[in-house]
Amino acid sequence: MSKRWSIKARGPNRNLLTLTKKGFSTRGAAWTFGSFSDASKMGAKILRHNAGALSGFRVWIEPVGKTPVRKNPSGYARARDGMLAEIDAAADKFEEFTGFRATKETRYPTPRHKAGFALGALVGVIYEQNRKGDGLSQYRHDFKKNCRPQLVSSLDGSQLVIVGGQYRVSEETGINDEP
Repeated sequence: MSKRWSIKARGPNRNLLTLTKKGFSTRGAAWTFGSFSDASKMGAKILRHNAGALSGFRVWIEPVGKTPVRKNPSGYARARDGMLAEIDAAADKFEEFTGFRATKETRYPTPRHKAGFALGALVGVIYEQNRKGDGLSQYRHDFKKNCRPQLVSSLDGSQLVIVGGQYRVSEETGINDEP
């Protein structure tokens, strides 16, 4: 049996990615090539067409060998895999919402406060976004009275959190009330 080759990449966030038919991903079947030369040509083409998106990435070709020795899944590994799946899903939602490819990852601290105080009902929100190439625009949504979430502050006043409410965020129409 002849040796097969795959293309791998490691990004600035240290995630190991494999080239699949849909692009680089942490999940999915690897796109394999019958020769090192074929893999090299495809790798060069990908780097040429995605130079900006892949800047800071280390890309290499490696043989697809024997099945790796499996380790007992640890709680850490399951948590990491779950987090990576959430990051992939968030990137997909960003791409659907804005019409642009997600090219970088920004992590925001998640509030871990056990208590806070309500400032009141959130009447509306205004946010800026470059959606589907229309340039940076401001979008405003006024919540219907029976759909309003609460605006809550942490005890130390350093975090604001939107809690509850009856609304959904859609890729096509943004924020929508759901009474």
